[in-house]
Amino acid sequence: MARVFVGIPVFNGADYLAAALDSLITQTHTDWVALISDNASTDGTQEIAQAFSEKDERIKYHRHAKNLGAAPNFNYCVESASGRYFKWMAHDDMLRPSYLAHCVERLEEDEGAVLCHTHVLRIDNDGEVTGSYSKERDLNDPDPTTRFARTMALDHACVSVFGVMRLDILKQTPAIAPFVGSDRPLLAELALHGRLESVPEDLFLWRNHQKRSVQLKNRQVRLSWFNANARSIFASLMLRQLLANQYTALKVPKTYSGKARALLSTLKWAGKNRARLVKDLRAVGGALLRSLFGSMTRAKT
Repeated sequence: MARVFVGIPVFNGADYLAAALDSLITQTHTDWVALISDNASTDGTQEIAQAFSEKDERIKYHRHAKNLGAAPNFNYCVESASGRYFKWMAHDDMLRPSYLAHCVERLEEDEGAVLCHTHVLRIDNDGEVTGSYSKERDLNDPDPTTRFARTMALDHACVSVFGVMRLDILKQTPAIAPFVGSDRPLLAELALHGRLESVPEDLFLWRNHQKRSVQLKNRQVRLSWFNANARSIFASLMLRQLLANQYTALKVPKTYSGKARALLSTLKWAGKNRARLVKDLRAVGGALLRSLFGSMTRAKT
């Protein structure tokens, strides 16, 4: 059994998948296996993935019969995983050769760390460095409630979700829950389980390009990308993040005082984001009224 399981969820990733896989097979830490989980791609993803699986026996390839959406595909990787550590790898990002080695070494040395990532560089379509990203480095406070509050408060891109995690802890969480933005509550829950460490070296290359999901401005289009079966407004609300964090606050801390402190931090977060939460509540109310009116109209006809 390999020490690190790398899950690579992908849909139509032919533009960058080969570069990502090249960066994986050149890792100095070699005790890993990878699963490419293909969401029924319609471009050249299958051919690229099969070529790499034939070249390196550590790389396995699975193709879903239909596009499940990103969230179920991410979770399929977790469900399929074994070993001590787990890492999601986006098809369009790249790792410098010592990335896995440094992250695994930190986790091996420190049982109190639940996730390890490195400093992040931004790259463009061509792989050229365009800048750095540093918003998710200060998440290793000794106090779990402080870590929880900081993780919720960051207006971040959740790049840390692509760090190396303890698989047994990850499997205690919902992983990517069925609503847009659920990677944020996942990181917050992990922060209650342990520290999120960051190796101070630029070893993770985060690619920005026009096909990224965050570039999708239409709510329904992005929702369909996230979960092919999602049709409701309830799957794309910030309100869901609040409820998920509150559930975690009541579930994870071991003492009543710890639960109370964690729950209080969710209320402070709600206060700071009250305008967006009120907007969500209005959207929910409007959706319920439209549904009720539609039901009444159908009943009369």
